[in-house]
Amino acid sequence: MTPVERAAFKEIRGRPLITDVTSSRPQAEGSIAGDVIPEFCRTIWSFR
Repeated sequence: MTPVERAAFKEIRGRPLITDVTSSRPQAEGSIAGDVIPEFCRTIWSFR
């Protein structure tokens, strides 16, 4: 998603959307790394 698309999506929703992609499919596992949690927290707190 481009920055322009993100801005349009935020405008349509009226608020930002924060996501992280994980997977439990065999041969395509993905999980959230522990170092991303503080970044999520900083991002969420910045919306106050």
